[in-house]
Amino acid sequence: AQFFKSSSYRQRVSNLAAGANINNLRNEHLDELQLYVPTKNGKPDLDEQKRIAAILDKADAIRRKRQHALRLTDDFLRSVFLDMFGDPVTNPKGWDTDLLGNRTALDAPMVNPDDPEYEGLLHYGPDRIEKDTGRLMPAQTAKEDGLISKKFLCDDRYLLYSKIRPYLNKVALVEESCLCSADVYPVRPADSSLTREFLWFLLRSRSFLRYADSCASRANIPKMNRKEFAAYEAIIPPEELQMKFSTIVKRTRESFDTNRAAFDASGDLFGSLQQRAFRGELCLCESILLDHRTNPIHSSTQPY
Repeated sequence: AQFFKSSSYRQRVSNLAAGANINNLRNEHLDELQLYVPTKNGKPDLDEQKRIAAILDKADAIRRKRQHALRLTDDFLRSVFLDMFGDPVTNPKGWDTDLLGNRTALDAPMVNPDDPEYEGLLHYGPDRIEKDTGRLMPAQTAKEDGLISKKFLCDDRYLLYSKIRPYLNKVALVEESCLCSADVYPVRPADSSLTREFLWFLLRSRSFLRYADSCASRANIPKMNRKEFAAYEAIIPPEELQMKFSTIVKRTRESFDTNRAAFDASGDLFGSLQQRAFRGELCLCESILLDHRTNPIHSSTQPY
C-alpha cells in the first residue's frame, strides 16, 4: 500500500498513463513495475517489510496530524466569524448592509511585468491559491514565468479573489508587493468600514460562495464578473468588532504558519522515507529488485 502511495510510483505511472479522453494504465504497465523487496536468506522477509511499513505509517500519521491541526485552525476562525457576526445571509444580529461595490475597490494598476522594476516580483494566478484555506502557494517571479502581458500590481492592502471557477473558493491575503493575473480580482476595502481580514472571511463564507456559484453557473466557463461581484449585499458590522476579529485572525495565522511549516517538514520527511524505502535503503538486511516475473535483477545490502 505504501508503494502505491509513493511519489516515485505516481511519477512513473503518470509517465506511462495514456488515453484519448481519460488517462489510464494497462495491465502491461503494472506488470513492468519494479520494486525493492527485503529478503533474508534469499527469501522475502515479511518481518522486515512490516518494520519498514511501520516506519512509513508513523511518518504518515505525523503528517496527517499536522494537516488536521491546519484544518482545525481554519475551522476555529470560521466559528469565531459566525459567533461574532452571525450568518451573512440571515443576518440574525441585524447589522447594516450595503452592496459590496460600495465598500470595496478593484483599483490595482496594471503594469508591464518585464519592466525591471517589476520583473523580480512574485506572480500569482488562480493555480497559486490553495482552495478553501486561501494559502498562497510557492510562486515564480515575473521574469522566471517569462511574462510579457500586463498584470495587476498588488500590495498588502489587497486580497486576491479568483474569479474563475469561484466554487473552488480561492481567496488569499497579500502580504507583500506582487503581481497577479487577469483571472484574479485584486480587492481592497474602500474605507475603514471594512477590515481586510473581515472581507477575507466574508468572501470565503458559504453565503458568498453560494452567491458566486449561482452567478458563475450562467456562463460557459464558470466566472464571476465585476458587476456581479459588486452586486452582493454584504453585512457591515461595527468597525470595532471587525478590528477585534482582525486581531484574532492575525494571531491565529501566526500559529497557522508555524503549523504549516511543521506540516511541510513532516511531508518532506515522509516523502524522503518513502523514496528510501523503495530504493532498498531502509532495509536492515539485503534487498532484491524484482521485475514483473519476480526474478531478481539486482541485490544489495543497505544499512538503515
